[in-house]
Amino acid sequence: MFPSYHQKLALICDNGGVISYQGQIISKTLMPTATVQEMVRVIRDETDGLPLICGIDEAIGQTKDQQYDSVYREFYHQLSYREDLSSWTGEADKVTIYLPNGDAKAVFNDVIKPRFGQNFSAAISGPVWIDIMMPGINKGNGMRAIGKQMGITTDEMMAFGDNFNDAEMLKAVKYSYLVNNFAPGMEQYASYRTGTNEEFGVVQVLDQVIAAHQAN
Repeated sequence: MFPSYHQKLALICDNGGVISYQGQIISKTLMPTATVQEMVRVIRDETDGLPLICGIDEAIGQTKDQQYDSVYREFYHQLSYREDLSSWTGEADKVTIYLPNGDAKAVFNDVIKPRFGQNFSAAISGPVWIDIMMPGINKGNGMRAIGKQMGITTDEMMAFGDNFNDAEMLKAVKYSYLVNNFAPGMEQYASYRTGTNEEFGVVQVLDQVIAAHQAN
């Protein structure tokens, strides 16, 4: 999205599973292959969701789920398919579940949280998405890692979110914003509000901050 700036950006990927700074990976927390395979089996056999393995180089979906390719590619631009994910091997930092029936909250509470919640970081990331990462992996810790790399504190940071995988990040920084199309229940995690994504709410706030700095 920002090809001319990629050498300047810090990126917190997969909720903090991989962190890059100025074009270099400074942290990656990988999931054991056996764990990935187990999660794929549980998702396939015990839920109505579809598993996606988030590898370091690409996401991998099931061949039979290619009908959702356009949905997947909104978030995973490097994407391939294979017949059997349970035999996949490689480097992965996250397993994502796509729930075309929109029942992410129910599946999370009934299956994912009881099965994996104690030993892994798991979060609802939208009405049709659930993310599972290694323990301690979240966007809040990702922000702290970036701050350490850049020599700034979380009191100097601003963050914007809309769903539960943003909660730790919003709690970590001083200036926390929810866009107005946030998920119900997120009110407790942020101090400020801005417009919806469609209203370019993030840009509205950034413009205000830049204008205030230029005025000084």
